[in-house]
Amino acid sequence: MADLKKVVEILKAEGVNDEGVATFITDLNNMMAQKIQVELISVLDNEEEMARLNELPEEKMNEELATLYKKKTGKDIADVSDEILDGFVTGFLTQYHKQKLEEQSSK
Repeated sequence: MADLKKVVEILKAEGVNDEGVATFITDLNNMMAQKIQVELISVLDNEEEMARLNELPEEKMNEELATLYKKKTGKDIADVSDEILDGFVTGFLTQYHKQKLEEQSSK
């Protein structure tokens, strides 16, 4: 599981203030929500299915999409969310440490 706490610690160590960290987390959450929506919508087979779901209240639509996603992919959307976050955190930490190594070797 991704350790977002390490990312926050790095941001603070690099001088990002609390407001900047909060903005970063908000932006990350928005990006994840968009990626999850794309994942969910990707399992819809046709426009009729999408139209049927669009007629439902938002909460019910989200439940139906999650159920449909699980049925078609075998994965819970919560697992997909964890995978997206893991990928982001791993990429962030990898790039950060690579950058620090490059900075040290150029001294």
